Amino acid sequence: MFSNENYFLIVKVDRDTQQIILDSSLEECSIEEIRKELSQQPRFVLISYVLRHADGRLSYPMCLVFYSPEGCSPELQMMYAGSKENVVQECEVTNVSNY
Repeated sequence: MFSNENYFLIVKVDRDTQQIILDSSLEECSIEEIRKELSQQPRFVLISYVLRHADGRLSYPMCLVFYSPEGCSPELQMMYAGSKENVVQECEVTNVSNY
């Protein structure tokens, strides 16, 4: 499933059903490409990247970023804030950053 370097899943919460839905996925892209992919609504971004250890092993840690653009409606921000723990548990991530 994951590429040799990095993989990004952009996830949204359906306003009506409160279900978590895949918005888009990207491989081997720059941060600028991810930024262009993000809408003006809140999103969760699940990131898996290659980590090369000193002993030559490779691992693919995952982290979750909560993206909430300036000027977003308080209703949407609250809906996403309430969904964050469900996304964290479902994706089994341990590193969560809020921006």
